[in-house]
Amino acid sequence: MRLRSSFGFLWLLVTTAALVAVGVILLSYYAERGRFEAAYSTFRADREGAKALFLWLERLGYTPLRVTEDYTRLRAGGLLFVIAPSRNAWLDEGFDPFEADALDNWVKKGNTVAVFCDGKRQPLPRLNQRLIRGKTRPTFSRPTQHSPLTASVRTLVMRSDAHFRPHKSRTGLQLKWSSVFEDKGCPQVVMARRGRGAYILVADAYPASNVGIVEGDNMAFLLNLVRLYARDAVVWFDEFHHGHAASSGVIAYAKQRSLHYFLIYLLVTVGLGWWRYGTRFGQVLPRWTDPRRESVEYAYAVASVYQAAQMRRYALEMCFNQFKKKLTRFVHHAGAWDIAHIAAQLERKTQHHPRDVVEISQAAEQALRREALSDAEVFQLCRRMAEFEREWLRACIKTAFDPSPSPSLKGRGI
Repeated sequence: MRLRSSFGFLWLLVTTAALVAVGVILLSYYAERGRFEAAYSTFRADREGAKALFLWLERLGYTPLRVTEDYTRLRAGGLLFVIAPSRNAWLDEGFDPFEADALDNWVKKGNTVAVFCDGKRQPLPRLNQRLIRGKTRPTFSRPTQHSPLTASVRTLVMRSDAHFRPHKSRTGLQLKWSSVFEDKGCPQVVMARRGRGAYILVADAYPASNVGIVEGDNMAFLLNLVRLYARDAVVWFDEFHHGHAASSGVIAYAKQRSLHYFLIYLLVTVGLGWWRYGTRFGQVLPRWTDPRRESVEYAYAVASVYQAAQMRRYALEMCFNQFKKKLTRFVHHAGAWDIAHIAAQLERKTQHHPRDVVEISQAAEQALRREALSDAEVFQLCRRMAEFEREWLRACIKTAFDPSPSPSLKGRGI
């Protein structure tokens, strides 16, 4: 039984340790690459991420920062990269007008927004543009004009031939768009001035990805973009619309650091541990193997209760009253307790010397009159009464079968 219980506990311990170890390894593997983040997030280091651009600008001496709040909280100026937003995309119809107005005011103050779309069909009513989805194939886009933005850029490599078309909207801004890069007459990079700032739209986010940044002249195009529009060498990356919002709480903290999947894994591990803890490790045994109880157990329990409650006097008094009751009944004494008369009657019936019962009675009465009693004294008196009762009962039985006097107990002190 004990061996099976130890084996079950050891199995639970080893299983839990193995699950935690595997979880930590998987977490470190995925968290290192940021694969829990949205596509084209600067936290991802795989093919679908944009962490290389973030680190590259940092190595060049720029200050790349992540935006983890909505656009109404934009305060500092510079260049804002919006790479394939996936949550509350401001390019969609459902974009918050307050956030759109705040971003437009931010641009009019002399800042620039570079939007890298994901290559899918998408209306841009706010900007009076529409993204037309094309085939997924390598596309080589060439500059349509000579400008500082196209300097040293001959070919812009993209993953699809998605392109832009003008789209009129009543709620859109009055922007004058010009094509910067195009493929076979289809504009893939367009630009429009707005106040002292500008909007730049790129049909595909591939040039800003970890893989696409090194193809063709994509790196030169990004470097021109940063050199021209990064005020005070500050480059902003929108992570708020990738789901990386700055909020408080344990869940938000874990989500921001790619730990929310680990929390789920840990919860499953804890649940498995509780389930295994609730199962039995051995054979089911009844609570009591023998429902019967010995009289000694009852006496011991009562004695323990009296001892814990400091009821020595009450215990001695009960034992003495029971002793007197049995003795008076035995000698057929109907009156009050009279030790001399009872001793004489007992001597006539059992030939027992009356000195024994007198000594026991006087010792018990003297002990009851004292204030302090010890456990040993109470136990000794109760034992003397029990032994005396056993002796005169034995003498009584012997006298009943042998009428002749038997002085064997006569004069014996207990």
